[in-house]
Amino acid sequence: MKDLYQALNTILEKKIELYDRLIHIFGEEWNAVTEYSRDRLLKTLEQKETLLMQVGELNQKREAILKKMSEHWGIPVEKVTLRKIAQFKNNPWSMSMILCQQRMKEQIAKIKKLNTMNRRLIERSSLSMQDSVHSLYKADTRYTPYHADGKVGNVPLTRGLISTNI
Repeated sequence: MKDLYQALNTILEKKIELYDRLIHIFGEEWNAVTEYSRDRLLKTLEQKETLLMQVGELNQKREAILKKMSEHWGIPVEKVTLRKIAQFKNNPWSMSMILCQQRMKEQIAKIKKLNTMNRRLIERSSLSMQDSVHSLYKADTRYTPYHADGKVGNVPLTRGLISTNI
């Protein structure tokens, strides 16, 4: 059983590390959007996806450990909580698990907040870009390369646009 406790504690510590990296990535994502850096944003989104996959893998390992614990104790896996596991007297990692649980709750709250902030920033940026294109289109439809269907055309150059007199 001690091997399961240790394995679970290791998973929790790895999740904390991943959550810290994810929080950093959310900051990078914010910076990429505010600086209108498409390449940087794509790289950041790729890193975020990788981290989320790693978190998913750790969750699967955690669930497998919880299943083994529930079978050992003869209780449904839904009733095996980190709090219960940490309360067992024969668990030498109980204090570490409690601290991990508290830290992860804080991290998850921060991740939710940052995710909401980034989503709103992206939505606002998108609306701003749409408004800018719409304003350009409305300025003079004869001389704008932007069309309502999203296509870009050639702007006809006429004598009234450019003066060739020197």
